[in-house]
Amino acid sequence: MLWIILFGLFFAFLLWILISPIYLHIEWNDARRVLQLHWWGLLRARLAPEAGRWAFRLEAPFFTRSWSVAEWWTSGKKADQSKKGKARKKSWKPRHPRQLVYRLWRSFHLIRFHWELDTGDYVWNAYLFPLFRVTNPAGQRDWRINFQGRNDLLLIVENRLYRLVYALLRTAF
Repeated sequence: MLWIILFGLFFAFLLWILISPIYLHIEWNDARRVLQLHWWGLLRARLAPEAGRWAFRLEAPFFTRSWSVAEWWTSGKKADQSKKGKARKKSWKPRHPRQLVYRLWRSFHLIRFHWELDTGDYVWNAYLFPLFRVTNPAGQRDWRINFQGRNDLLLIVENRLYRLVYALLRTAF
């Protein structure tokens, strides 16, 4: 009986991993610069400036860690030169890479897109204003030209692991 309960919990956890949403949140403006990947209930990774330097923060259940991007980037170990003579393993390559990229791209769902642009030149803003006005659809996407010096970008994209795996399997087989 205990094994059935443990198997059921394990299966429920695997199912949760497959169907829980993964959000990519990009907010870029004068006040905030944040890039965040959030796997609902499991993981959160965030890249943002803190105290004048870029910091990467990783949060998972019972685990939180922060790194400075500059320190992490410069602390990389150099590759050992003695490995040149060894044979390399063959890596997996998709048969149709463009189709793989297309299917992976199609698995993402756009939740919110907001873009305000100011080129700094009133004439260019005036030329771009009708183009942005005509091509601005109602609903999830929102792009504008402003004459106030603000440049804002907000992008929220959602995906699920089962859609990514399905896109990979459709291309591989």
